[in-house]
Amino acid sequence: MSCPSQSRVETFVLQETMPASRPPSSETASLPERAAAPGAGVWALVVEDDLETRGAIASTLEEGGYLVAEAPDGRAALEVLRVSPYSLVALLDYWMPRVDGADVLEAVARDPLLASRHAYIIVTATPELLPPAFAALLRQLDVPVVAKPFDMDELLAVVAQAARRLEKTV
Repeated sequence: MSCPSQSRVETFVLQETMPASRPPSSETASLPERAAAPGAGVWALVVEDDLETRGAIASTLEEGGYLVAEAPDGRAALEVLRVSPYSLVALLDYWMPRVDGADVLEAVARDPLLASRHAYIIVTATPELLPPAFAALLRQLDVPVVAKPFDMDELLAVVAQAARRLEKTV
């Protein structure tokens, strides 16, 4: 028997595959263009508590050909990561309420399946303030850090690199 939150998360992930999951943008690439895009068929999970920032990152990834799911905090992200039938590139905001990006990566480090199944990226406005123990965890898990504000092309390049790491593990 599955718990209610798992059903909710499974529905959340599956809804992202539906064409109407996000209103179409006039700037969004057509289907043939998306199929040729670097992110074609790769799932990304955007974990960000700021709705506007989350939406901007998600839109950029979709335009890059990625399939995108979103989570407002680390607690929801962990639920998605645990039940997703797909390997994900998870972009984690470092500072979030309830469960932040550091908490997510600490849970990932304790779970070999989560560590090997998904690729992770930390996004933060204060990379210079990351504690040394957390920086060591980032190195251990091979997690790059993207500083806010960031150039969207730079972000897409880091996501593409993480997606390539996933391809090697599958």
